[in-house]
Amino acid sequence: MGEMPLGTYTGWNVTGNGFYKGQACAFTGGFIPFAKTKAERVANNDPRPSLEERYPSFTAFYYQAAAVIDRLVAQRYLLPEDAAREFNAALTGVLQNGLLPKDALAETFLVRSAREEMK
Repeated sequence: MGEMPLGTYTGWNVTGNGFYKGQACAFTGGFIPFAKTKAERVANNDPRPSLEERYPSFTAFYYQAAAVIDRLVAQRYLLPEDAAREFNAALTGVLQNGLLPKDALAETFLVRSAREEMK
């Protein structure tokens, strides 16, 4: 979901080692993740808002993601039958990667997801 970024996508990538270290890689993009917390962002002099500043809780992320998915379906950019899968993938991704702290809604979501997998 492009409206809920977890980092910055770039049109370039820099070679990390070898003969071409420090030079741009041709035709490959990169991803620079946002800092998880405001303190981490400030320590790294990153001007981009952190994940914590963008999504203060899992619940906030959940409802913002639901609104984005609903809008994409209403605008016919996303098929209704694909909406639930995309929504669940976004929520599962932030939880599995520890990007947002778990709250009561996150625990409920994880329990529900585990039950769905058992079916």
